[in-house]
Amino acid sequence: MFTDFFFLLRFYGVPVTVTEWLALMRALALGLAPASLDPVLRRGAQHPREV
Repeated sequence: MFTDFFFLLRFYGVPVTVTEWLALMRALALGLAPASLDPVLRRGAQHPREV
């Protein structure tokens, strides 16, 4: 799943490298970053941005 995301970012010109990829994988393995966007999306729904 994250591999596809990595290549999608590169396809659209986002300058991600293997260094960022490995940092993300390490953070996920250590539990420092959530592996799901569900908590982020729920938090965003509770606090909509004002335009």
